[in-house]
Amino acid sequence: MTKPADHVHRERILTSHEETLFVEAGAGTGKTTSLVARVVHMVATGHLKQIGQLAAITFTENAAAELRSRIREGLEGASRGAHLEQTYGDVQRARCRTALGSLEDAVIMTLHGFSARILGEAPIEAGLPPGFGVADTMTSSVSADDAWRAFLDELLEDETVRPQLVAGLTIDPRILTTLHDIAGAMSGSWDRLVDHPLRVRPLPTIDGHEVIAALREVLKDRGRWPSGDNLTASLEGRTSVTLSALQRATDPMEVLELLSQKLSAKGGQAPAWANCGLSKADLVAALTVAEDARLSLLRDIGAVVTETLAARVQDWVLLEAERRRSEGSLDFHDLLVLARNLLRDTPS
Repeated sequence: MTKPADHVHRERILTSHEETLFVEAGAGTGKTTSLVARVVHMVATGHLKQIGQLAAITFTENAAAELRSRIREGLEGASRGAHLEQTYGDVQRARCRTALGSLEDAVIMTLHGFSARILGEAPIEAGLPPGFGVADTMTSSVSADDAWRAFLDELLEDETVRPQLVAGLTIDPRILTTLHDIAGAMSGSWDRLVDHPLRVRPLPTIDGHEVIAALREVLKDRGRWPSGDNLTASLEGRTSVTLSALQRATDPMEVLELLSQKLSAKGGQAPAWANCGLSKADLVAALTVAEDARLSLLRDIGAVVTETLAARVQDWVLLEAERRRSEGSLDFHDLLVLARNLLRDTPS
């Protein structure tokens, strides 16, 4: 029988038990077969003295179930003398039979299942109630929705961030939906928030003075503009109205609402503007200055709003993680973090 082109690599996976290997291969090329053969060979050769020392971790329940079944089949074959192309002697066969009888001691499960098993062996050390569990998807979803609505109620009543919240809603009415998405992303990595704290930041002054100054420059020669020109109509319409409204506005949120609209003017024949004060090119440049000032202010406000509201979401996400821990009703990410923390912080 012709050996496959990657025979050397397969043989290394099978027999090299003293080194860590990373195997990359496409679907259907035999990764699981090689992994099962490695486990069986470790048992048969005595490298794995007890099957309970085995940890074979997968990402899905189906994969874990398949892997356990195939390891069982491999041990059964080896206990009869052969598995795949490997032939085993009496001592090796006996080791495989012993392992078969204790296969339930092996950790062949998902990463989350392995984490739950670790925590289950030392719940007190992990800061968990002994009867902790993983909330089912439906219960977890309903609980999360209720908690989010309660958080929004608190946020809307929080006077310390009201200006930032109102500013955010003025710029983008969908901001609460965006916050929900941020909360979801944070919840999936809540342990990292502790090292990257966000803070409440005050809003910058919102008076639009730089935009107003730039628009005044745009409109300073309005009495000399050519009549009937499209650019004239555009400037005398929306641009002029915006400047007048900004000059009258006294409430910062009114100014912000006015600045939420793009400043632009269309059309215009360049020759018609040759003797009208600012040329068409100069007018466009002056309007660009106004638009840049508008965008700069919105960026500054947006940065403050984002960090401030995200800080509130961050605090809520961390409180929720603490609540789940104290109640012993964990989600999948909680399992990973708490198991990691237990192994890192409690060597015993």
